[in-house]
Amino acid sequence: TSATPAGSTTAVTRTYLLAVDATTGALDTGFAPTLDGQVNALLPGPTPNTVYVGGAFNNVNGTKFKGIALLDTNTGALVSGFKFPPMNGVVNDIALSGGRLFLGGTFTTLGPNSRPGLGSLNPTTGAVDAYMTIAVAGHHNYPHFDASGNPIGAKAPVGVTKLDITPDGSRMVVI
Repeated sequence: TSATPAGSTTAVTRTYLLAVDATTGALDTGFAPTLDGQVNALLPGPTPNTVYVGGAFNNVNGTKFKGIALLDTNTGALVSGFKFPPMNGVVNDIALSGGRLFLGGTFTTLGPNSRPGLGSLNPTTGAVDAYMTIAVAGHHNYPHFDASGNPIGAKAPVGVTKLDITPDGSRMVVI
């Protein structure tokens, strides 16, 4: 929720995300996005000075932006033109390959489409595309039971925790 720059005794507010200079370790005071939930994944954006952020947030800088956002690395502002697809879960990991942004998480829908656990977006606009339609669903977390022996649901959300894509884009590994 806060960070104290090196050599200072005054903390600055940073909610779930901050940046530091890769050489000096100094806090980048210009990059100051405000998120209302956990960040699970970061990935360089499609253009210089941009970064994708995936996670369990619903708002970025006071604007409704659920699960995936594209930010300006200089200021932390949302990049205009990139719109989030409505989703009903969390983004745990992201990858960019073959002109697509792949999302893995505990969602079951992206936009109006059924996309259990995996989906693909246009990396510039955030629009859901039809490429990734494989569903990650099932019972890897068997239900637990109440005191009467009635099942009351899975122990955890079903979905993707991590994903990676081979350099040639021909294979994806999903955990």
